[in-house]
Amino acid sequence: MLRLKKTKKIARNAQKKIFFLDINYMKRYSEALFLSELLLFYGFILKEKNIFFEILFFTFLILLAIVVLKIKAVRLYCFAGLAAGMIALASFYAQTAKLKSLVPLSQAERLYCQLASSPEKMNDAYYSINVKAVALNSGFVAGSAKGNLKVIIKAQTLQGSLPGKTGKNKDNSENIGHGENSENGYYNALPLDKGLFIFFSGKFAEADENNQEKRKPRTAQPARRAEQSVFLADSFYLGNTEIFAKPYKNKLFEFRAFIRQRLKRIFWSFSKAGKLLAALLIGSKDYLDTPQKLLFQKAGLSHVLALSGLHLSVMCAFAEQTANFFKKKKHHLLLMVLSSSAFVFIAGAQPSLVRALIFICIKCMSSFFNIKCRNSAVFYLSLCVHILLQPAAAFSLQFLLSYSAVYGIFFLSPKILALLAKIFPAKSAESKKNTDDSVEQGLLLSKCKAFLDRLKQLLAVSAGAQLATIPVQLLMLGTFTPVGIISSVLVVPLVSLFVILGVFAVLIVLVLPESLDFFKIILNFMCNIIVVLVQFFSRL
Repeated sequence: MLRLKKTKKIARNAQKKIFFLDINYMKRYSEALFLSELLLFYGFILKEKNIFFEILFFTFLILLAIVVLKIKAVRLYCFAGLAAGMIALASFYAQTAKLKSLVPLSQAERLYCQLASSPEKMNDAYYSINVKAVALNSGFVAGSAKGNLKVIIKAQTLQGSLPGKTGKNKDNSENIGHGENSENGYYNALPLDKGLFIFFSGKFAEADENNQEKRKPRTAQPARRAEQSVFLADSFYLGNTEIFAKPYKNKLFEFRAFIRQRLKRIFWSFSKAGKLLAALLIGSKDYLDTPQKLLFQKAGLSHVLALSGLHLSVMCAFAEQTANFFKKKKHHLLLMVLSSSAFVFIAGAQPSLVRALIFICIKCMSSFFNIKCRNSAVFYLSLCVHILLQPAAAFSLQFLLSYSAVYGIFFLSPKILALLAKIFPAKSAESKKNTDDSVEQGLLLSKCKAFLDRLKQLLAVSAGAQLATIPVQLLMLGTFTPVGIISSVLVVPLVSLFVILGVFAVLIVLVLPESLDFFKIILNFMCNIIVVLVQFFSRL
């Protein structure tokens, strides 16, 4: 009997050791790992900005050395954090390296590249696309190129590849899938999405800047790191099939592109509701106008349009219900990870989505191994892993807003909830037994109490997320909308229901196209309610 107990204890302890790290110590010292990586990564990059950050960076190194020498327990985690920070730095500088080519950028007229992201709508006039350069052309001179850059192209040129929209050539004639090789119908029909190899005609933004600088007198300027190159495209076309046999990087990206194109066709058929669903389900804001985006921004609901954990939670709930058929926890966790990963792959690896996916993977892994993890440990580990995976996104607005909002939910919301409990104490649901309606009154009071508790939780979560994002919004946007604390409580549940119904509608329409009109009526009704609420809060 004693031997059996000892064997079970050894098995439990072995289960708690993952990747040669003791989970008990990791719970205790996860902050050391987090701070070491975070301060090294951000400090090394920001020290180039001014002397203040440089002093802070070297002060951090001195303090870290003292901690490592004095406290043996955190030594391993400090070294692990420093190693992770150095790997992230190397990846960051590799991804943001200046474009290299034998062809001078000022003379380049054509760019052959691979799309590194889906086209993103900047405003009603322009789109931006992150690409990986392959070659540059200047007249009859061509040369290979290496590096990441951004392509900016007019919306009227690009929209020809979108379902329900038409693009225009230079002569203002309408076209769909605009390109010089118009005889190649297959290639013109290809959706412009991540992984596609494509030609752009235009010029680099550096060429205009150089022409302007030549006219100005030269003055001594401090050295600074080169920013990402920008190519201003006038048109695009796809390579000839005889020369360029691979339109996409691989079959997986081709499958993703056609899935997104198929979904866009379905969303377009949903009319007004489809425009909002396209933004909420696949992150495509192609059909949303700038005034509509401004309404959400004024109402403090910009986070609703940004894909995040709200949308992945819908996928996880769907996976959980599906896994009930298996009646096994392992299948349930595996299906959650697979469905969330598939959603991120189709929608795009946006920082907020990647953050939510890392959270889900950590939670599922800890649940699989029966490990109870604190929210703070999950937050720290997720941030460390995310910086390793997407170091170039660590300074983006979406990344900072996403993690600051989660920080507010994890660390500020419990304190706000405790404060609300003191201000609005919960009354006892017990009723006096002096009337015949005592049972009904007790049930009514218990329901009211449950509703008020739920309302307090929603307010606490919304207030925590909004308060934590105030510094980021003021620093990078210069504005803050306090009405978002109230509007999120009312609109977010409706949007969640709208997303769930939208997912269900898409699946049914794919099987039964005749049900399109039925779902179109319901979805447009819900969409109108959401728009009315957004318009109301935007006026406050």
